[in-house]
Amino acid sequence: MSMVLFISNNSDNFHHLAFILNGKNRCAIFRCLLEKPNSIAEIARTTFIPISNVSRVIKTMKTKAIVEKLTPDLTRGCLYQLTPLALELREEFEKYYYFRHGN
Repeated sequence: MSMVLFISNNSDNFHHLAFILNGKNRCAIFRCLLEKPNSIAEIARTTFIPISNVSRVIKTMKTKAIVEKLTPDLTRGCLYQLTPLALELREEFEKYYYFRHGN
């Protein structure tokens, strides 16, 4: 069964969504941050992804403007949240993700 996603004409949104969906850890971290801002340690506990992997994925997602640091003045225990760009992708992400995974 195939599913057609509607994404606005903004090709950047399509590329950002594809970037998130093409990584199991990126999907899990994105889902975690959809709920609320979190620290890397809390994301690791919630998603069962090793903290080093969460840190690396967060760093990559920051360069793609998907995640931003909520507490820029801290070096440890920083909180991260989704950017407004990433929040625009929420509906399409959920359609695709839940279609594929069913939960």
